[in-house]
Amino acid sequence: AGATTRLFTGVAEDGSTLSRTDALARLTEFMSGSPLIGVGSGTFLPRYYIFDNQWAITAIELGVLGVTAFAAIFATAMWSAWDARRRSTSPDVRLAAHALAASVLIIGLLFAFFDGLAFPIAGGLLFVLVGLCGAIRTVAVADAGHPGWGDQLEGFPAPPRAESGRPLAGAEPLDSTSHVVRSTTRRSRR
Repeated sequence: AGATTRLFTGVAEDGSTLSRTDALARLTEFMSGSPLIGVGSGTFLPRYYIFDNQWAITAIELGVLGVTAFAAIFATAMWSAWDARRRSTSPDVRLAAHALAASVLIIGLLFAFFDGLAFPIAGGLLFVLVGLCGAIRTVAVADAGHPGWGDQLEGFPAPPRAESGRPLAGAEPLDSTSHVVRSTTRRSRR
């Protein structure tokens, strides 16, 4: 009980906590050389100063534009998953989309507490989840009967669809449990 109590009551004297708050106080100092574009990706090494905050490291290395772009990755992934949740009629797709959006949001919050991109598994997981958010949106678009992105490309025929907007025979789901639609229409070359 004493150790657990000290986690919350001894924060003001904890060396680890003081190191982190001191580092954040110096953030503007480290960014002052190039606040817009930063000093370069991967150039701010722990031997200079230890930031246990990926957002702060990104601000130093990539500047305000880099932090904006990094935040846009999170925002776009979450929007894709939320859009998939809204579009899909399948409870499984809706649940998966909701879980993916929450996962990306949590990683974004956790990156405020450790330098996540310094760890290959954490960074890799982020980008796998971002890719899955885009994929689940594609599944939801197909599930809702909307034409896919490739269906409208000039010079490529759209897959056959019934009046309801659902794919015709020859463009069947991969199996009875899948919501992914594969078109068997071959693209013609000009």
